[in-house]
Amino acid sequence: MKDEHYIAKMANYTDALLGIFPANPKGNCLPRSLILFRLARLQGFPVVFHCGVRRSEEGLDGHAWLTLFNKPFLEPSNQHEEMVKTVTFPTQ
Repeated sequence: MKDEHYIAKMANYTDALLGIFPANPKGNCLPRSLILFRLARLQGFPVVFHCGVRRSEEGLDGHAWLTLFNKPFLEPSNQHEEMVKTVTFPTQ
């Protein structure tokens, strides 16, 4: 039942909605990742949800993203590369 086109389309819709109704002025990665995690899992993709932090000039920055087989899944940036993982679900 895996449908990559469906998930990509849902990512576009999610990005559009969060662009109109932003959840956080610093970014929408957390709600985006949670929404896409649920939709991808429903389609049979064994995605993994991650949260991480990194030091910045202002203190700590956070980011949330998904992986599929240890590779970024529908991740629009490479911000995850700088993060130290703090949460992974399900645990690997």
